[in-house]
Amino acid sequence: MEETPSSNINTKLSDYSSGSPANPGQPMFERPSGVFDVDKMKRDGLETKHVIAYSISHFANDLCAAQWFVYLSWYIKKVVGLDANTTGLCLLSGQIADGITTPIVGILSDKIDTRWGKRMPWFYFGFIVVIPCFAGIFLYPPWVNGEDVSEGFRNAWYITLPALFNVGWASVQISSMSIVNQLTYSNRQRDTLSNNRNGLTYAANITVLAVALVLFLKITDEVQQFQILCGTCLSLGFCTSMFYMCTVNEIKLSREATRLDKEYKIAKLGEEALEIEEENRKSE
Repeated sequence: MEETPSSNINTKLSDYSSGSPANPGQPMFERPSGVFDVDKMKRDGLETKHVIAYSISHFANDLCAAQWFVYLSWYIKKVVGLDANTTGLCLLSGQIADGITTPIVGILSDKIDTRWGKRMPWFYFGFIVVIPCFAGIFLYPPWVNGEDVSEGFRNAWYITLPALFNVGWASVQISSMSIVNQLTYSNRQRDTLSNNRNGLTYAANITVLAVALVLFLKITDEVQQFQILCGTCLSLGFCTSMFYMCTVNEIKLSREATRLDKEYKIAKLGEEALEIEEENRKSE
């Protein structure tokens, strides 16, 4: 049977590196000359500042999450003074909002492209939501906790804000985790970025617990304890998030990664094999 172009498209890329069907020992496409070690070719436009920026992109979320999961129920019940049922609803509203928002943001960030990219707009949105909501909970605002404030308003405040906070938190999380595959096509570099981000998660937990320990030992006023702890988390988180947003340009770095990855594949497999790979991807 005569071989058609469509059958060529389905040829595995391994065939091009191992050899042609007629000459198994002879590669079908020659690699361009002048490349000493193809595997050491750069496959992204990331510099040291970009690696640092991405590594701390989730640090604000991690700081807030550490204080949130360790101290929220104690704070709502013992410091704010809400009953046990309302305290449980505060936690539940946040978890429900997180569970709903996470897949929605993931789907929309895949489908919607903007002038700022697919992922970064969600980070901007989450950043704007997280900081005021977290502050509205742990800074003990007087317009919510005053003596003349109704119990219904106070309950509604501390049930609603955790839900809004988790909407912003999930947006930042999905943006930070999903953008790594657009910044680089190197698996080694992706591992480095992810490992750095995960390592900073542990650092955030240790930071919050260490600061809390000092505050609990040195300050007797419970409201002031949580106000200072909240201010510390938000200050550090604001600085790290701003550095990330000002340093990482998703559009520019994604285009650079795509260009360098194409050069890498041409050097690795040959230009004709790259074209076949792209046709395979489009036909899937």
